[in-house]
Amino acid sequence: MHRSTIAERFARILIAIIPVLVIAGCASSRTSVPAAGGEITVHRIAVLPFQKASPSEVAVRVAREPVILGDMGADRPEDSPERITERIFLDRQKALGRIQIVYPDRAGAAYQSASSGSFTMKAAEILRKMGSDLEVDGIVVGYIYRWRERKGLAYSVEKPASVAFDIHLYRAGDGALLWRGLFDQTQASLMEDMLQIPFFFKEKGRWLTAEELTAAGMEEVCKTFPATP
Repeated sequence: MHRSTIAERFARILIAIIPVLVIAGCASSRTSVPAAGGEITVHRIAVLPFQKASPSEVAVRVAREPVILGDMGADRPEDSPERITERIFLDRQKALGRIQIVYPDRAGAAYQSASSGSFTMKAAEILRKMGSDLEVDGIVVGYIYRWRERKGLAYSVEKPASVAFDIHLYRAGDGALLWRGLFDQTQASLMEDMLQIPFFFKEKGRWLTAEELTAAGMEEVCKTFPATP
């Protein structure tokens, strides 16, 4: 019997024995929260190139100023975790169709231009100048904390995929953090974590690749992104 058939039958059995299932599912690993009070919406955003980062460094600095790390003009291969996660975010925003987007190549060039005048400029000042140049009201920065690819196949895995990313939306006018979306998950079996039951049903018992896990997380995180309805 194929492993896929076993997984699908197991899912049907669980559905039969749990007719009403009310579980949030991995709430601790998928969070998207507004970082400022009141009603917040953005109409046009610039998305800076996503970058690898240390979660501890971002956590320490985010309370003080917008966190911009790395070289915005650095070469990033198409199959790098940063480019893949960035592409998934952009695709999700395009699918929602609620917001105008300035894409990373242009946004990164604008950031470099805005920051080239002085080494003493603070990140908020750079974002304000960049926002004015691009005529945007929001600036997005994405950080990739962890990207571990699945080792194995969809229904037979030696080591599951594990990803963590963090997306910040800053107000262009003053660099204030308006919204933050964090996803941090290592896929687990139901024997290890019963809170993954909804996720198990949705993915039909499959072990996901890192890219698929990122896409699933991005769908959840972006549900609260404060774009214009």
